[in-house]
Amino acid sequence: MTDFHEMYAALAQEADSARLDTPDVPRRRADRRRRTRVTLAVAAAAVLVGGITAGGQVLLRADGSPLPPGVSGPPATRPASPTPPSSSPSLPSSSPSSAAPGTTGPGITVAAGPIPDRAFLQRADTNRADAPYQVSSDGALPALCGAKDASDALIKERRTFHVIYSKTPTSSDFSPDGTFDETITTYQSDGAERFMQQLRAAVTACPSQTRDGVTSTHRLLTPTKNGDEAILFEIRYPARDGEGKPTGSEHVKLVSAVRVGNVAMVLVENPWEGGRPADRGVVDQFTRAALTRLRSWLG
Repeated sequence: MTDFHEMYAALAQEADSARLDTPDVPRRRADRRRRTRVTLAVAAAAVLVGGITAGGQVLLRADGSPLPPGVSGPPATRPASPTPPSSSPSLPSSSPSSAAPGTTGPGITVAAGPIPDRAFLQRADTNRADAPYQVSSDGALPALCGAKDASDALIKERRTFHVIYSKTPTSSDFSPDGTFDETITTYQSDGAERFMQQLRAAVTACPSQTRDGVTSTHRLLTPTKNGDEAILFEIRYPARDGEGKPTGSEHVKLVSAVRVGNVAMVLVENPWEGGRPADRGVVDQFTRAALTRLRSWLG
């Protein structure tokens, strides 16, 4: 027997001794291989998605679209913005303006910085050699039945100068005709408008009052048109002589207030040493002069 026949016979003998698998065995092995491939594919996909999520923060919204980078999960529901009211809250009845604090309406003149001396009446305006000088603003404005101005909370700065005046240059060598206390106040927002409204209301609500045994009466007058807004009113009280005794006559003081933007100027006229009543023409004259000085500062 040749070597070839011997090898063939050995192979045949070995094949006869081996047991063949039944048909279902290969099928089960194929199923296992398929499941293994699926499991490996799923695991690989999970690793890939995890890497993308960790590195690029790419997630999906509920509708399947990607979230923007940096979002770690579905965005929280944002609370709805409150619906703006149909109209702005109304200011107190004492305020004529609806401008919010910290703002000014169109055309409002805004004073910048401290109030300088040059904003007040100057010696050249007074027909006197006496120079105006600063005094305390406390008590400079008329007290009308104890009225308090809510607009004081909006004051930025207030200064008062005392002015001695004569009506004309020709009378400068004689006794003065009277004095003015000039007060200039700058306000935030619409404080000057509120002040004017409150001053007008205070005069109306306080037609008379008694202080230190002296009764005075108050009355609004028709002002000369000045600035953005003007008020003029009188204060009448019994005249007294040098010894403080009533003379039977009356003295009249005039108060002139003018607003320019967020600045209010008040001139309180006082007769010289209990002299003649205030002259409306003179008060108007000095109001115009004071307004010119004020506008020169405001620019």
